[in-house]
Formats: sequence, structure tokens, C-alpha cells
Amino acid sequence: MGQTEAEWLESLFSREEKMNICEEIGALEVQKEIYRDWREKESRIKQQNELISQYKDDSRPIVYVEGGSDKKILEVAWEKIKEGITVPFIIHACEGAQSVQALLKNKGLLAHGRTMIGLWDCDQQGYSEFLGLIRSKKKMKFKKVSLIEVKQSGKPLIVGLILPTPPDRSSYTNLESENSQLQFLSIEHYFSNEVLMASKIISTEIDGRFFLKDKAKKKFAEKVVPNLPSKEFTNFHLVFDEIERLIR
Repeated sequence: MGQTEAEWLESLFSREEKMNICEEIGALEVQKEIYRDWREKESRIKQQNELISQYKDDSRPIVYVEGGSDKKILEVAWEKIKEGITVPFIIHACEGAQSVQALLKNKGLLAHGRTMIGLWDCDQQGYSEFLGLIRSKKKMKFKKVSLIEVKQSGKPLIVGLILPTPPDRSSYTNLESENSQLQFLSIEHYFSNEVLMASKIISTEIDGRFFLKDKAKKKFAEKVVPNLPSKEFTNFHLVFDEIERLIR
């Protein structure tokens, strides 16, 4: 009876040859891991140097937000409710919730003593990254699920901040649960239902909560938000008051 393909391959190499192949494959995997670690380190250093260079002449605290839409909305909100007052902090757009955590953990940036605040939406991804920061920084003070901080010379050095929940959006978060799957609040929810519905940013409604289209957020931030009346920005006092308290 003829050999099956598997049996033929099995008989093709001696036991010693099989062991050598396994060792070589193992060595390649180790080399890949070392290369990945090196690339990640290089990326962190490059990002660190770019940030230091970008803000070298600006000593204000820095607030890392998840993306360009968040940055735009916060900048417009400040202008609307703090008219004529210079923003006392830098707003830096990251490349997602995970990137915010990575910057807060970058030791090269920490060494410069600048107060750094990571601001996440209180949704599943943002809250998950927030909890991840807590687990990675044992010395951080965990304050009622809403913020964590390390203090140096009496001032906050690293802060992880979840977007505060407005009273009219209480059904969107459940911070007491400490469960990321029960958090649904994004910065766009700071605006009224009327604005969200008119802008066609809503994807679906479940149990009275609006879920938003991610692809529509950029257009909403750039085209809709700047034209809204000041009364639509009332909820932003919550996040600005918290940030200002931390950097005083």
C-alpha cells in the first residue's frame, strides 16, 4: 500500500534533521521578536523626539486626545465658552485610544517633567485603555474610576482622565461597574440629541442611547461643530473644569 503524503514527509527527514529544523524555526521566532521590540522602541523614540521638538518653545501642560476630531471639538468648545481666554494647555491629537496610553507611558517624555493628561472617551475602547494604564502604573492613585495621577513636587505629572458624564447622558456610562463593555459615551454626545439627529451622525439607537458613525465624526467636527451656538457647548465645562483643576 502506498504512503500517504503525511507519511512520506514524515519519512523524508531523520529525527536529528527534524530537531535541527525545529531549533532553526525557534531561533527565527526569537529573532522576529527581538526585531519587533527594536522597531517598537525606535518608533517610541522617534515619536518622543518629534513631540519634544514640536513643543519645545511651549511649556504648557499637554492633553493627549484620541484623534483629530476630538482636538477640533475641544478647540471650538473652548472658544465658544471661554471667549478671549487663551487655552492654558496644549491639545495634541493621537492616533487612537491606544496611542494615548502609549504616550503617557513613554519614559522619555516623562523625564521632561511636563504635566501630561490623557483624555479618553468613556466608551468601551477608551475606558479599556484607561484601565490598562492603571494596571501598568502601580504608583498611580486610582480616584473613583474617573482619574489617576502621579505627583511630583506636589503637581500632577501623569493623569489619565475619562470624559466626565453629563447629567443628561447618565445612561451612557456605568463607572461603578468598572466594566468597559458598559461604557458608551463619546465626546460627540456632549451635544444635544437635536444636533446629533440633524447632522446624520447617528448609526442606530439602542435602549435610548445613540450609537454614532465613526466615519462621520470628522465631517461633524469640521463642518457642524464650528457653526453651533454657544448653548450647545455647556457640557464642556465639565471636562475643562477638571483639566484646569489638575494643572493649577
